[in-house]
Amino acid sequence: MPRPFGGVYGSVFEDAVPTTRTIGGVDLSQNRTLAELGIVGLVDATFVPFRPDLTSVSGAGAASLDSLVTATGQWTVGRAVFGRTGASGGVQMWALVAGTNATAAGQYQRPLDYNGSTNQKVWQLVA
Repeated sequence: MPRPFGGVYGSVFEDAVPTTRTIGGVDLSQNRTLAELGIVGLVDATFVPFRPDLTSVSGAGAASLDSLVTATGQWTVGRAVFGRTGASGGVQMWALVAGTNATAAGQYQRPLDYNGSTNQKVWQLVA
């Protein structure tokens, strides 16, 4: 049985991570627990909010993932968020990671407040 952990607005089931993606160089393709994958220390999994108001990765104003303020405030490296940013409103999990990766559909999204000198953080698709 999955062992849930998470916050009031969303949760992550650590027994099922069905994806072929990587985060922080960790391969997520083996359907292992988050602890086995090393993600528990990479992402603050004690509280992963579900934001149903996020309906796009970019281009939809306040309803876009890229509109979340990352230079200051609650969105710091290691935080993750669930939103309806997938095809047909499917739920996806994005983690804020340190980096300068360019926006690449289905992999990385630079926040609107990205700055190559002062705010080198990007959103990375986790699942």
